[in-house]
Parts: sequence; C-alpha cells; structure tokens
Amino acid sequence: MLAPIWTNGALAVTILNTKIRVLITDDDADAQDDLRKMLLREPDIEIVGIADTGRSAVKMTSELSPDVVLMDAKLPDMGGLDVTETLLSQHRGIAVIILAVEGEPSQLRQAMLAGAADYLTRPISTEELVSSIRAVFKRESQRRQLAPRPELHPPATVASDKGTLIAVFSPKGGTGKTTIAVNLATAIAAATHQKVALVDGSLLFGDVGVFMNLTGTKSIMDLLPRVGELDRDLLLDVMIEHQSGVRVLLAPPRPELAELVGPDSLKVVLTKLRSSFDFVVVDTQTSFDECTLTVLDNADRIVLVVTLEVTALKNLKLFLDMAESLGYPARKLMLTINRGDSTAGIGVKEVEEKIRLKVAAMLANDWKTTTVATNRGVPLVISHPEARIAKDFMALAQTVALPEGVEAKTSPTVEKTKRSFGGFRLSLR
Repeated sequence: MLAPIWTNGALAVTILNTKIRVLITDDDADAQDDLRKMLLREPDIEIVGIADTGRSAVKMTSELSPDVVLMDAKLPDMGGLDVTETLLSQHRGIAVIILAVEGEPSQLRQAMLAGAADYLTRPISTEELVSSIRAVFKRESQRRQLAPRPELHPPATVASDKGTLIAVFSPKGGTGKTTIAVNLATAIAAATHQKVALVDGSLLFGDVGVFMNLTGTKSIMDLLPRVGELDRDLLLDVMIEHQSGVRVLLAPPRPELAELVGPDSLKVVLTKLRSSFDFVVVDTQTSFDECTLTVLDNADRIVLVVTLEVTALKNLKLFLDMAESLGYPARKLMLTINRGDSTAGIGVKEVEEKIRLKVAAMLANDWKTTTVATNRGVPLVISHPEARIAKDFMALAQTVALPEGVEAKTSPTVEKTKRSFGGFRLSLR
C-alpha cells in the first residue's frame, strides 16, 4: 500500500506492509543460489521466482508481476539488455537491475538506453544488492504516484500553433552548455519577439537560475501533483519571468528530488509548454538517463555542443552513433562548436570530415565576457550585446528560429575560422 504525503511542495511516499517482489534471472545455478541467499533474510524482500533464460523471464514476469527483476547481462537465448527492453515495453511499474561481470562503459550506456534502473558489477555484496533493490523500488513507486493518468494526457495531435522544442545537449561536461541554453533562449526572444520558455532540464544540479539571477521557491516539482491537469495559467504561476521576457521553469531545489521527475511526467510538461510558447529551450543533463532521452526524442532541434578537444569529440562520435541507432535524422542535429576560435590545433574542416556532420554554428572564445556575465547573473547577449560572442548567439538564434530553407546570417566567428589549423591529425578511434 502506498500513501503519498506532500510536505512543503515535495513528495514523500510511505510504503506500508509491502514486500518488494523480486524475480531472479540467471542461467548459472551457483549464481542463482548466491542471489537467493543474499535476499532470503531481508524481511521486506520476497523472491517470487527464478528464471534461467530470457524467454522464461518474459513469461514469468507476466505471470508473477514482480516489482524488481535482477537480470544477468548475458543469457543463453536472449541478451539481458534485449530482455530488459522487452519487459519494460510490456509492463509498466517494474524496475530492472542489470548484473554484469565487467563494468564496460559501452555496456553501461546500452543498459541505460534499454531502460535499466541500475547496473551492478559482479562480485556484488549483499549490502550493495539489497540497497539497489530498495532504491529502485522506492523510485519506481514514487514515479507511479506522480505519473499522469492516461486519460488526462494531452491528445497526440499536430497543431499549427505547436511551438518549437530545442534541446541543448553536450555529450561531455564543461563545454558551456548552460551558457548556450540561457543565451540562446534570450537571443531568440530578442530576435523574434515571440513567447520563449527556458526549462532547466539538468534536474540534479541545474544552474539556469544562477545564470539568470533568478530567485524563487517554485520549480518543476510544483507541477508534478497536477501534471494531469496542466494548463497555461498553472505553468505561468510556477515559471519565473526574466527581464528579457523569457519564462523559466527551474530544476528541483534539491538533487534528491530529481528522481521524482519521471519521463512520462516530463513529456506531459514539455507538451503543454509547446502548446503555450512559440519556442521551448531545454538545458539538458550530460547523460543518457530516461528524462534526457525523453527531451532528445521529442525535440525538433538538438543544439549539440562540443569544444575542439579530442575528449569532447570522442564523446560526440559516440553520441552520433547512438543518435543514428535511435533514428534521429541529421537535420535534427545542429552541431555547435563553443570556443571555436581557440588555438586548439584541431580544424573545423577536419572535424566535419571525421564525423561526417556539418558544423551549424560556432561561438567565440570569450572567457572574460562569459565569466563576467555569469557572475552578474545576466545573459551576455544583454550585458555585452556588441561582443562578438553575443553576435554569434544572435546568429545561432536566427538559425534555430528561422523557417526551414531560409538562410540565416553567418556569425562573425564562422567567418573568422573558415580555415583549418595545421600540424595536428585528429583521430577519434
């Protein structure tokens, strides 16, 4: 039995008289026995079944309705990740924990894309396993309480007044993603004189409020209890209006609350924002979690931010491979190089050749102006409108906002960096 309790705008969920129903999936008898022994003495955990193949896991999940499935990454008939995708597509409200022999980064990314709630590397201690089961069960229980009822979802219609959703994403931290999201939203508002919303989608440690010097107690958390009945008035009541006219939806005030924002609720919020604003800019997290993928999947354009560093470009290549597997069309991606005129030794033409994607925009390397604007909490397109980087942002805003087929003004930094630096061979392998 779940009893939701709201306290000061935050949700606490009390779980009463509920055992966590666990299905073990592993083809090794010794591994099955080890997992069973770890869980037998836990009073709040009940093992409802043990499956030794992927197909039996699918069948037993339908029959037994477990809360958590422990999934061996390698099964004899189906891959553990394939089974995970199948289970999550057929059953809502369950959580899958992947158990792997080696913590390979590529497998971890694949597990997250498959929808796994956690990823544990063997050997696993009892404390680690039990803690993971309880954490993912609690998180999924809270999400069920916050998830909108299906009948209250906005109708899936394509309206002529649907706003443009722009995701600002970087596959590597430290590339200036939040600076770009804040200034892009402000520049679009100035260039178009239309309604612009800015969402701090970096749910764990969002900085949009700091970058724009916004103080307020309301955030996306205040929308969750009423996500099934969202309207423009409720959105405007929770969002903060910046001096530029941009309306801002802040991230949760504390990192632990981020787990309560599920992908279903986030999708409903984004849908309502698109019907209420002409442009919606989302500053995303540098990760491939469910909420970030929800934003990327639903975005009309992804402003893909990188710097001219090998590590950033390596991560970019990995993201582009993932984007291709997810079916993102090339026109959806706007490769944006930040600090593009830095003397990093890597040329723009060389980057385009290696990743086979044209650079859509470049931003000047103006550390001083950016730092001063950030410390003041004022977007630099407002505080330093004559700076070259501000003009780069205005050009980027035009590129994003203009109708398809209309050519935007070229930014000053693009004009300056049409040549490729020499003396450096770029390898992303």
